[in-house]
Amino acid sequence: MIKQLLKPRPDVISGKLQGVIDIERVTDRKGHALEARVKDFLASTYVSGEIRSLITKLNKRLNSSDAETGLFLAEGHKGEGKSHVLLVALHLIQHAGELAAWLAANKLEFSLPQGTRVIWRKFTDFPLESLWGVIAQELKAEFPKDRPPNIHEFRAAVGNQKLVLIFDELESGVRAISNPALQQQNLNFLQMISEEANRADSNIAVIASIYDGRVEPGLTLKRVARVEMRFQDASDRRKILFHRLFERSPLDSSPEIDAIIQSHLNSWKRFGIPVPPDYADHFRLSYPFVPEVLEVVLERIRALRGGFQGTRGALGFLAALVRLRFESAHVITLSDASLLDAEMKSWLSDLDPAQNLLGCAEANLRELKRHPFADQIASAVLLASLAPTAKDQGLTEDELARQIIRPDSDYNAMGLSLTQFKKFGSYFHDRSGELFFDTKENANSKVNLRSLTVSDEDAWDRVVSWWANDIFRDPDLVVFSDPDQTQRQLESKANADIQLVAAPRHLTNEEVRRLYFGLKNRNMVLLLEPRDEKVDLRVNDSLLAYAKRWVAAEHLSRSAGDATKNAEFQKIGAEDKRFALDYLKKTNFCYIQILRYGPSEKDCEFQRESVPSTATREQMIEHIGRNFYPPAFVQEHLLDNLAVFIGRKVGQVEADYRNTPGYPVLTKRTVFLDAVATLVEQGTHLGLEHPSRNFCGELPSYTNDQLLDAVMSQPFQSITGGPAAQRMQSSPNQPNLFPDRGAPSPNLPGNYQPLPAPGAMPATLETDSTGFLKSRQEVRQEVARRLDAHENKKIVHVRIGLTYDLRHLDLGSLPSFLRGTLSGEGSFSGEFVLDLPGSYTKAQVEQLMERLPDFTPGACRVTIQLQLREEAAHV
Repeated sequence: MIKQLLKPRPDVISGKLQGVIDIERVTDRKGHALEARVKDFLASTYVSGEIRSLITKLNKRLNSSDAETGLFLAEGHKGEGKSHVLLVALHLIQHAGELAAWLAANKLEFSLPQGTRVIWRKFTDFPLESLWGVIAQELKAEFPKDRPPNIHEFRAAVGNQKLVLIFDELESGVRAISNPALQQQNLNFLQMISEEANRADSNIAVIASIYDGRVEPGLTLKRVARVEMRFQDASDRRKILFHRLFERSPLDSSPEIDAIIQSHLNSWKRFGIPVPPDYADHFRLSYPFVPEVLEVVLERIRALRGGFQGTRGALGFLAALVRLRFESAHVITLSDASLLDAEMKSWLSDLDPAQNLLGCAEANLRELKRHPFADQIASAVLLASLAPTAKDQGLTEDELARQIIRPDSDYNAMGLSLTQFKKFGSYFHDRSGELFFDTKENANSKVNLRSLTVSDEDAWDRVVSWWANDIFRDPDLVVFSDPDQTQRQLESKANADIQLVAAPRHLTNEEVRRLYFGLKNRNMVLLLEPRDEKVDLRVNDSLLAYAKRWVAAEHLSRSAGDATKNAEFQKIGAEDKRFALDYLKKTNFCYIQILRYGPSEKDCEFQRESVPSTATREQMIEHIGRNFYPPAFVQEHLLDNLAVFIGRKVGQVEADYRNTPGYPVLTKRTVFLDAVATLVEQGTHLGLEHPSRNFCGELPSYTNDQLLDAVMSQPFQSITGGPAAQRMQSSPNQPNLFPDRGAPSPNLPGNYQPLPAPGAMPATLETDSTGFLKSRQEVRQEVARRLDAHENKKIVHVRIGLTYDLRHLDLGSLPSFLRGTLSGEGSFSGEFVLDLPGSYTKAQVEQLMERLPDFTPGACRVTIQLQLREEAAHV
C-alpha cells in the first residue's frame, strides 16, 4: 500500500498540511507556525529551479562588487509558491549560520556578509503609504516628508551595510495608495532602488512578489534586468508536491513500485483497454497517481480561471486524495475523488463555486448508485468535466477504464454500469467519444430514467393502443390476454360484425377452443397470432422499452416548461413510437382457421394460415375473405349442407354461419345472401317461400328484411315454365343428382312441383374437393392425384370455381359478355363457377383441366362428385 511504500508525511495524514505559506507568521514566538520553525520549514521545501536560482544569484549580489543582478521578481497567480520563495530568502539572511547542513545537502553555497540587514513587509497586512517610509523606519533614517529620497540620500541611509529588501504582495501595497501623485512617487522610488540593485558596488538587493508583470508595479520593475521566478516548470511542480506529501520520494528507484505499475498495465491489456505507447513511463513519473490525475490537477485545472490556487491548491487536493486512500490502495486515480466524501466534495466545490455541475453529477449518482462502480464513474468523469480543455471535455472510455479497473476489478461490471450512466444519466453525456457531465440535460437519458417508473402494464396498454389504431386502424381490436378475459372484452362490444382478435404470442389449441367456447357470434371472430412460436410481444423487452420511453417522454413534455424542451421530448416519443410500430410490422402473423370444432381439444382441428402483418382491419378481412372464404366456397358450403337448412328462415341460417366455428366466415354479409340468391336463381337446388311471393328458378326480388324472413325450401318448378324449366328442357340428358322424393308438398302452391331434395342423394355418391390452388399446373397435379384415389368410381359432376385477383389490362382482351363494348386500359377482378354435369372418365377430367383458362393471379378450386360403379356397389 502507499502507506508502506512512500510514508505520507504526518501533517498529510492528520489533515494539517499547511499549503498556504504566510511570511507574516515568521514572527510566531511560540513556534506553532511552520514558517517560524526554520529547520522544519526548509525540510519541507523542495529546492526547485526558482529557489536554486534565487540563492545562487543572491549570494553573488551580496558578495560581489561587480554589476550583478540584484532584483529578484517572483511572478505568478495565488498559490504558485511566491511567498514560499521569499520566506526561504528571509530565513537565509536571518539564520544563515543554522542552515549550513541544509545548504550542503542541496549542493548550495551561500555566504552572508557581516552586518547584512533585511527589511521585509507583506503589504496585504500592512497598507503602504510610502516605500521609503518603510525603509526609513527600519534604518532610523530621516528622509524628506514631502518626497522620496534621491539616490544620494538613499545611499547615505544604507551606508556600507548590505541591505536586502523583501516585498511580498507588492501589488496590493501600491494599488492601495489612493492618491495618484503619491502612487507615482512610490513607483518612481521603486524604479530607483531596483536600478540601484543592479549597479556595481551596490549594497542592496530587492526581492519582490507580484501577480502580473503587465500592470503596475510589475511594469516598473520589469524595466530593469532581473532574476525572474515564474514557476513554469511542470517537473519542478511535481517534485514539490511529492516532497510535501511523502517522506520517501516516489521518483526513487523501487522494484515494488515498478511491479505495481506493471500489474496494472497487464490487467488493462488483459481486458483490452488500450494504453498509449509512452504511458508506462508517464505512470512511473506520476506514481502513486495515474498520469491523468496530475494532468487534470497540474495542467487542466491550472489553466482554468479560478479553481485551485496554483501549486498550493493542487497540494491540498492531492493531500486529501492521499489521506483518503493511502491505507487501502496501491494507486490513486481520478475515481478516488469520491463525491460521497465530504472533504472531496468541498475541494470539488472550489472548481464549481455555484455547484451547478456538481449538483448534476450528484443527482445522477443518487439515481444510479446501486450499480457497481457508480461512485467511481461519476467521480472520475466529474473531475475531468470540471476542468475541460478546448480538446477534451471529459474522459474517453479508455481513460475512464484506467481510472477504475485495478488487477482485482470486474471489467464487465464496470462496462454495464457505464452503460447505465449513458442510458439513464440525464446530465451524463457521451459525445464524439468523450464522457462528461453537463448542466444541459441529456433528454434521451432523462426519458430513459423517467421510463423506469412506468410499469409493464402501462407500457403494454400503449402498445395495444398503437397496434389497434396505427396498424390495424381498428379501435375495436381486442388483444388476447387469456380466454376468459378476452371473451369478456368481445362480449362487451356487442358487435355482430367481424371482430379481430390479435394474440401477442402463439396460442395452444386448448386456448383457442376455450376462446370460442360459448362466445356469441363466435364465427365472426378472426383470431391472429405470431407465426413464430417463440415470439411473445407481451413480454418483449424492446417493445415494452419503446412504450415506456414514449410514456416518459409524453409526461416530460407536458412538464417541460419551455417550447424547446417540449419539442425535444415529443421528438423522442415520436421516434420510440415509430420503432415500436416497425417492430410490430416486422412480426409475421398467421390466421387461425377453424376446420373442425368440438367440445374438447381432440375434437378440434385448427390450421394456421399466413396473413400480411402490416394490413389494416379492412385489408386483413379482405385478404382472409378472398383467400380462405371466397363467395364460391360459401356457395358450395351452403349447397353441401342444404339438407340441414331446408325449412329454416334465411336469417336463421345466416345466424348459424355467424355462430358455428368451422363454417365459412362471412367476411361480407352480402356473400351469404348472394349465395342464397344464386342457388334460388339456378332453380335446381333451392327455393324460397315468403308470404309476399315464392321464388325458384329466378333471382328473388325481396327486400333485405323479406329475404331474411323467407323460408328455405326444396326446389320447385313453375308450371308455366321459367328459367329453371327452360334449362331443364334444354338439358334432357342431365343426370338427376337428387332422386324423386315422391308427391308434391302440400305446402307448395299448385302451379309448382318439387324437384328432388339434396338430402335424397344416394348413399354411394360422394364429393372430393381440392383446396384453392394458385396455378393451372398445381390444379392438374392435385386433380390427377385425387382421381387416382377413386379408380372404382365414376365421375358424375365437375364444378370449377375460379377467382381473379385485381389486375390491370386492356379491357378489349376480356370476353364481350364481361365487358360489353368497353375497351381501353382498366382493372378487372372477379369470381365465377363452371358446373359441368355428365359422366366423365379420369382422362376426360384431366383434359378439362388442361383446357382451364389462365386465372393467374388468382385461385382455382375443383369439386368432383363421384359414384360407385354398380358392380363395385354390389360387392
